[in-house]
Amino acid sequence: MLERINNESLWIQMNNAILMKTRSEHPWQVRQGALKITEHLFAKMGERFLVALNDTLPFLSESLEDEHPDVEMTAKEIVKKVETLTGATIQDYLK
Repeated sequence: MLERINNESLWIQMNNAILMKTRSEHPWQVRQGALKITEHLFAKMGERFLVALNDTLPFLSESLEDEHPDVEMTAKEIVKKVETLTGATIQDYLK
């Protein structure tokens, strides 16, 4: 759906709404599912979706410290994908 909408502002809004599901009050499966959607968006939309990166970083940072290893693993996969897209490390922004 987001790929068909050519509006970066809407991409960011949708991504933020999805990532809000990564907050701790949700079960780990919901948190992981939200991250999987964001991972798919970065994979599918590529560099165009980097406009959502600044808003994504705080959620990634929290998810890298998640109590469930599957959630943490998915966050690490997103970091790798983003670093591939940007060609630079984002580790300094995740602290």
